[in-house]
Amino acid sequence: MHDFRSALDYCQLKSLDTMGSNFTWSNLREGGDLIQERLDRFTSTIDWLEQYPCCKIRNIPMSVSNHSFLLLNTMDMGCYVSNPVRLFKFEAMWVGTRGCETTIEKTWDLHKTAPSVETLKHCGSGLRVWSRCHFGNIRRDLDAKWRKLALLQDSPIPSHQAMCKVKKDINYLLEKEELMWRQ
Repeated sequence: MHDFRSALDYCQLKSLDTMGSNFTWSNLREGGDLIQERLDRFTSTIDWLEQYPCCKIRNIPMSVSNHSFLLLNTMDMGCYVSNPVRLFKFEAMWVGTRGCETTIEKTWDLHKTAPSVETLKHCGSGLRVWSRCHFGNIRRDLDAKWRKLALLQDSPIPSHQAMCKVKKDINYLLEKEELMWRQ
């Protein structure tokens, strides 16, 4: 470890702070056999930090591997103007889901005398409300599951069964999120 720190100093690299768990690797064993270490980290030069002063690194708890994911976000919304205009986007995951077609039909019938553009706007609003009720907020739910997994992994005696359940939930939500991103 001394040689590693010397190399960082020699190259004038700074190890960046990480939000979340201190550990990035686990042998995934239980009880006294459990070993957790911080093997992974981000480093940068001072010049890079000046270019990205609001960067944040988040340790994403393990769900598939024995290594955590480190997520680098160079555009922390706290540093920039937020409130971008959100355009309506039909989500592929809605197709075939109970209630989607009915929501479209009801909204369309209710506003069929309005111009098509207005009817589409109302339809989009109806689908947003329906989606929020039916799917919730995947990103919010996923963040909550990641936090729960991090707490379980950081506990002195992690429950293997509870971690498996949360990992299963995370992977299900990740599949839904991937479907949204693919379209």
